[in-house]
Amino acid sequence: MCLTTVGQIQTGSIRYCPVHLLSTLIPDIDHKGVKPLKYVTSAGGVVFHGRRVLILKKMNGDWVLPKGKVEPKESPENAAAREVSEETGVTAQVLGYLDETGYRFRNIWSQQELIIKRVHWYAMIAMTTEIIPLEEEGFIDGRFVDVGEIDNFLRYNDEREMVRKGKAVLGLEDNIEKD
Repeated sequence: MCLTTVGQIQTGSIRYCPVHLLSTLIPDIDHKGVKPLKYVTSAGGVVFHGRRVLILKKMNGDWVLPKGKVEPKESPENAAAREVSEETGVTAQVLGYLDETGYRFRNIWSQQELIIKRVHWYAMIAMTTEIIPLEEEGFIDGRFVDVGEIDNFLRYNDEREMVRKGKAVLGLEDNIEKD
């Protein structure tokens, strides 16, 4: 049994150490190096304009979908539309919920704090198309890319999967003529 001072979670008559529970999900966490955990909920959009999808280029060269933190008392759907507008300058209408993804990372600016992030994704239609990347958030370029080329751009597999789900919502097939 763990005798940690971190605290214990009791289920019935069994007590579980939170660190040991987390270590099954997060391999690099242990009692010696317990880092503060922070949970973040974000929302983002797979924004379509015809057969093209809106993407942003970060300063490190990665192409990503627009997303950001859900503010207190804000719905993920409203946050997704707001973040798309703030990060890209594009106004978009939400069509529907796609799915949730999650990942973890270490915040190098905050004593290696471990961040566990959950992202809610929405299919959207662009109402405007002028892209103005938000430089304050580290974006240096933005564009609409044909769905047939999107895998050549997007850095992360989970974002590629959200585009596939968005295509299904819109009924787009790979063999349809380009706009």
